[in-house]
Amino acid sequence: MSLKDLKIADTANEGVEMQIKSPSGELMDGFIRVLGADSAEYQRRLRAWIERTRNRPANQSSFADDEKTAIENRVACVVGWRGKEFDDWMEYSPENARKLLTDPNYRWLFEQIGEFMSDRANFIPSNDEN
Repeated sequence: MSLKDLKIADTANEGVEMQIKSPSGELMDGFIRVLGADSAEYQRRLRAWIERTRNRPANQSSFADDEKTAIENRVACVVGWRGKEFDDWMEYSPENARKLLTDPNYRWLFEQIGEFMSDRANFIPSNDEN
C-alpha cells in the first residue's frame, strides 16, 4: 500500500458496511452502511456545528443541543442496512434510522456506529478497488 492508495475520503463518501456486534461482542447478522468521519456530509455537518457554537458563551452551552446534533449527524451518516436482524422488523429509511438511534435500548448501537465511523482504518480502500 502506498500513499496514493489511501483515499479515505472517497471511501468515506461511498460508505462502508459495519457488521453489528452485540454488547457482549458477538457478531450479529446485521450490517449497517455508514459514511465515515471524512465524508463530505459529515464534514459539512461538523463545520455547521462549529459555526453555530464558536461564539456561544460557555454558560449558553447546552448538552441537549450538542447531543441532538450528534444524533442528527449519526442519522445522516447511516445510509442503509441489511441482514436478518432487520428483515421483517425495520426497513431502512432515515426516519427508521432516527427511531433506532434515539431508542435508549440501542444506545450501544449508536456508540458502536460512532466508533466505526471515526476509525479511518475502516475506510481504507481494499486492494481490489485500486
